[in-house]
Amino acid sequence: MRVMLKNLHYTDKRLADGTKRRYYYAWRGGPRLEGTPGTPEFMAAYEKAVRERVQPPPGTIHSILRAYQDSADFAGLADRTRADYVKHIRTIEAKFGTFPLAALADRRSRAVFLQWRDELASKSRRQADYTFTVLARVISWAHHRALVPANPLEKAGRIYRGSRADNIWTDDDVARLLAIAGPEMRLAFLMALLTPANVKATCYGFPGAPTTAPASA
Repeated sequence: MRVMLKNLHYTDKRLADGTKRRYYYAWRGGPRLEGTPGTPEFMAAYEKAVRERVQPPPGTIHSILRAYQDSADFAGLADRTRADYVKHIRTIEAKFGTFPLAALADRRSRAVFLQWRDELASKSRRQADYTFTVLARVISWAHHRALVPANPLEKAGRIYRGSRADNIWTDDDVARLLAIAGPEMRLAFLMALLTPANVKATCYGFPGAPTTAPASA
């Protein structure tokens, strides 16, 4: 009889030779498990990971970071995006893991977080924005669910302003958008990406787009 393991997560990866392989993790964002499901090796790896997973103190930022990683919102992100988020979450945990959630109601907490972003920006403005965006998203997610008393990071803005070269979309950028966009937005984006269509014509009919169709050439 196969035992159902709580929070067990897996992803399917296509290898260089074209074959697919399934990788198992103790939980979303958790350590990868060695062995085949159902074997003693696999069970031992799972039990070891669960034992070593430290439960975050309640009422701290660490607790909502953990809750977010266990949420459907996090699960809905693309695999690459989740992996990126986990790296930034580790950075946030190291700095603010024990920060009390009750302190978010104090408006001065906004200055504390912005000062930290400025410190990160001394090494990389782009990465500082990414880490700060992840923190802001988690707090917004928690505030929407009444897990925190306030959201001091609302409309905090960004530091990084890229050059024109930063407007070039990579394959990862495209994958991230397609993972979160609705069907209509995906269709409009792919039309603009794969055809020489005029952008205004492609977006015609969407909220915020021109109310009259552009003249044809």
